Amino acid sequence: MKHLPLLLAPAILAASAFAQQTSTAPHTATPSDHLAFVLDYMRAETGNTEAMLQLSHDYETGTRLLPRDLNRALYYALRANRHGASIQEKELADLLRKTIAEAYQQAYPHWLQTSPDGVWQILMQRDETAAPGILSVTISQKDEQTEPEDAYWPILYFPLHIDQQTAVPGIEFHDDSLTLSTLQFKLNIPCAEPSSSEPEDAFEQDLAARADKDDTIAMRTLARLAGENRDQQLKWLQKASRLGDAQAMYEIGDLYDTENGDDADMLKAKQAYATAAQAGSTAAAERLNELAQPDNPDEKEQHPAPLNIHAASPQATDACWRELAGNGIRRFAGLGIVKFRHGNKTYYGIGELPSGPEPTIENFLSHLYDNPEQLAADIAKWNMAFDICLYGEIRDEWSELPENVDLSPWTWQEKRLFSIPGLAADNILQIIREQWNSVSPLHPDFLAILRNTAARDNKTLADICNTYWTEGSTYDLSSARMLAEHGDPNAMYALGKLYLSGDANDVFPLFMPGIAWFEKAAKLNHPGACAALGLLHAEGLGVKKDIAAARRYLQRARGIPAAERLLQTLPPAPEK
Repeated sequence: MKHLPLLLAPAILAASAFAQQTSTAPHTATPSDHLAFVLDYMRAETGNTEAMLQLSHDYETGTRLLPRDLNRALYYALRANRHGASIQEKELADLLRKTIAEAYQQAYPHWLQTSPDGVWQILMQRDETAAPGILSVTISQKDEQTEPEDAYWPILYFPLHIDQQTAVPGIEFHDDSLTLSTLQFKLNIPCAEPSSSEPEDAFEQDLAARADKDDTIAMRTLARLAGENRDQQLKWLQKASRLGDAQAMYEIGDLYDTENGDDADMLKAKQAYATAAQAGSTAAAERLNELAQPDNPDEKEQHPAPLNIHAASPQATDACWRELAGNGIRRFAGLGIVKFRHGNKTYYGIGELPSGPEPTIENFLSHLYDNPEQLAADIAKWNMAFDICLYGEIRDEWSELPENVDLSPWTWQEKRLFSIPGLAADNILQIIREQWNSVSPLHPDFLAILRNTAARDNKTLADICNTYWTEGSTYDLSSARMLAEHGDPNAMYALGKLYLSGDANDVFPLFMPGIAWFEKAAKLNHPGACAALGLLHAEGLGVKKDIAAARRYLQRARGIPAAERLLQTLPPAPEK
């Protein structure tokens, strides 16, 4: 479930503070105020952008004749922008966030309470339309370094699953914690930044445990961590190759393929490459072809290999996703997605975020799609166990684009479809501009526009406004661990995904504790956890590959389309 309250919590806190600051005595209107307002209104109606901006300012601040009305302030600011007025994007985005936050605050029940010493604030919100039975909780701490209206910064956030008839929890503030309580439960929450309790060698221990379960990606990672110890490298790579891992076979060849290697090493390299090529490694086949050609580096530099633009097969894309997942979806720089046109087709490319002085799109791409629905289906599949966050790449710093390749901008629909993070304000502005003809100048209601857009797409308002917080990611680490230990299966599932995605140990994924939390949630019949375990057993990631177990788990993942699709692709069960 995606939660708009989480995204807008800082803006709501700011809007509340701002409203308190501006609740001064009303200004007594003078004849010159009346005349100035009428003139500005008439000039605005004839297209004068200066008058529009003045009206926007008056409505935002509640000055001259006008009461404070953020909807009208945003209307005149957007109208001025459409007529060519120069408005800084940050100013427009800030006004948009305040407007939507205030409208959301008025439309949905919320409770804001500050601790007696002013250090903590807790915001609780309910949205029975988008998230029935869920109370979105945001705990914020005062930051003395910021402006008064932004003085509180969220440090804990989580959805609290309560019965729709349950009263809003009472709040008790303590020195370093607070207590939420109803007749049904009592929850003590430590107010502290998330911290990792994992030992320093947790990643290596986790890899060894995965390797014991025949996870060949873990074996290859252990080989890389062996550094210059070639015996240790060969030990892990040979173990993975015996299990049929083509990449491990290729890496054995690469280990022997050195400038200082003798003829015996070169022979071993070629043998390993040949075995890897037979197992399906295209890189090994290409290297064998290079070794068969006379060495002419000058010719290679003059004629670089052209970018091979074609969509990968489903088998190839699945292998790429498995590799990414096994190494940690968010490990190191993270993943990017680039959209471009080549010829008359649009492609979507997945790859590690480029770095270095002259990044090229060729080095960035790991696999390509030409079907957005298939890409969305693959994201949904792997998102069952991992928090996938694809950064939308429109880069000005590509060193050089291939011939006939043009980068394309993202639409808000694509950002939502592919779970691309970004400021919600950018997406909301795009929606409002698309629906501008439905904005009433007399009664502008931008929240209604967003709600109607969501309804047309069979989505919730939170889906439309928030493209960052994906399924399972509405907890921070500290609150997920706290609620999981309290017995909440939703938090157990969220915590499992945080471990597998590298979010519980800063960078490195930890499969063993993540799988343990999935198993605890699955025992409580959590469908998401069952889907995650089904995926991991089907792929042999962190557990031994077991199609029968994968099938059992996926059959319990009721209501998850990605789990149903994966179940259909599994080999049929053997006849009894």
